[in-house]
Parts: sequence; structure tokens; C-alpha cells
Amino acid sequence: ALALPLEREFGATRVEVMLAATCLSVSSSLLAPLAGPLVDRRSVRMLMLVGTALLAAGLVVVATARTLWQVWLAYALLLPFGNVLLGHLTSAALITRWLERRRGRAM
Repeated sequence: ALALPLEREFGATRVEVMLAATCLSVSSSLLAPLAGPLVDRRSVRMLMLVGTALLAAGLVVVATARTLWQVWLAYALLLPFGNVLLGHLTSAALITRWLERRRGRAM
């Protein structure tokens, strides 16, 4: 959904634009193992709020970016934290903490 507008905006190739998605995937994969112990020790609500703030900040950076490297930076540094802290890991922890019966169905 964002590839074509970013290509037009920055006059970039598809490879250059899709490098942002690669940055997001690699960074999210590297952060996930670090987030696991954090979810065990901290409030899931607080982590999800931090994730929301970082995701929003990343999207603001993408929306106001003047060059393609700024988009890459947002996709590599801000959006992955939001992605991990709002993803399956925190959702699963939240479900297991809240529900006793029928936990598997909820997941």
C-alpha cells in the first residue's frame, strides 16, 4: 500500500523502497527475543502504551520524511519496537494473565 506512493515521492526504485520493509522485518526479529523477558517482568499495559507511542512516532517520521534514508531509519528503529510491543507476544501474555478457563480458545 505504501510502495507506490513512496516510489513516486522519492523517485526511488522498488528495491530501495522495499528495503524499508526488510529493515522492519530484521529489526523486529532481533528485538523479539529481548522483549520476551521484558514482558515477563513489566506491565503489559505499559509496554503496549510504549509500543503505541513508538509506532505513532515512527509513522509521523515516515509521513514527514524528506529523504528515503529517513524512512529507512523509521522502519529500522521506531516501527519495530511498536511492532513487537503491540504484537503476538504481548497479546499472548495478556490473555494468559487474564484468563483461567478456555485460555486456548481465546488465543
